[in-house]
Amino acid sequence: MPPPPAHHAKDLFAHPYYARGSGGGATHAGTNADVAGAMKWFERFVGDNALGIKPKVLTFNLLLQCAAFRKGGSDLGAARKIIQTLERYGVQPNDHTYAAALKVSARRAEGPGLRSAKEFRGVFEGKYGLTPGPKTYRSLIELFDRAGKVKTVDELYRKAQREGIDLGVGTGQHQRVLDSTILKTLERVLGGKEK
Repeated sequence: MPPPPAHHAKDLFAHPYYARGSGGGATHAGTNADVAGAMKWFERFVGDNALGIKPKVLTFNLLLQCAAFRKGGSDLGAARKIIQTLERYGVQPNDHTYAAALKVSARRAEGPGLRSAKEFRGVFEGKYGLTPGPKTYRSLIELFDRAGKVKTVDELYRKAQREGIDLGVGTGQHQRVLDSTILKTLERVLGGKEK
């Protein structure tokens, strides 16, 4: 993969070609994300600060997406390192950051990681004072659905409704794919097909 021109380096992580590293695969479609390659590019362009680039929250959101969608299961160790790096650079996370970290917990090869989700909750809600937004609720629902916690899925859905959070289908291609999965889960849960 050729390096981007220096004047484009600030947009490095906004472009999926560079974010996916040399291993190929999309970072949002759920196949083959190369978190090691993405981290390599991050260190190359941001780590030594030779180009004067300060990473933004989008940078870390995309890196966490790479960790979540790694081929063979998510990379929890990389996600923890990414969050530590975010803290080191003093970047304020947002709902997308929180949701991406929860996706790492949900998509682990050995099964959903409820402990890591609790750890991430402590970081994002405890340290940064974030409250779950639409993306975070969708990730939480996916996590608990994968863990077989149907009652919790139902409680999360109802809590989001009470808080006026819309969990409906979004406008982006990837969001529609994720939401259709969540909507099927909610349909199954709320339709009484599971107890």
